[in-house]
Amino acid sequence: GAKHAFSLGGVRDNRFGTRIEFPAEVERLFDAQFTLSGHIGKNLPINMGRCAVLRQGNVVVIVTSRSGPHFAPELFQAAGYDPFAASVLIAKSPCGFRAAYAARAAQIFSIRAPGCAPSDFWNYEYRNIQRPLWPWDEIPNWQPRPELFRSLLRT
Repeated sequence: GAKHAFSLGGVRDNRFGTRIEFPAEVERLFDAQFTLSGHIGKNLPINMGRCAVLRQGNVVVIVTSRSGPHFAPELFQAAGYDPFAASVLIAKSPCGFRAAYAARAAQIFSIRAPGCAPSDFWNYEYRNIQRPLWPWDEIPNWQPRPELFRSLLRT
């Protein structure tokens, strides 16, 4: 139940965002150890380390000490929450969350937010890519031409 101004985010790579101050109360501490049950890594054991549930009014934030599938319903369940009972749930994931939540969500919003794994690539400053290249450029009348290598083909 301790109240504190926590410094969150911006740990992995500060090119994509800086830390923010989040004054909150520690609701609970827990170990995020669970087994994935969804489409990504089914039956894969996950250990996201020591974690905290922070609360500021109606806003609850789960903070993990290790990276992992932050979108996984099992993470929320390990924290003591039913992710499907929330009126609003923000699952930190560019796309992996859809299989877990699409069938139950009234609405899904894709948010363009900074981070090292965004849902789009427009904020990256790539210097060594040949243009035009999708998704940075629209390529009218583009037709896929996959390269097949004989050594990979089964005979």
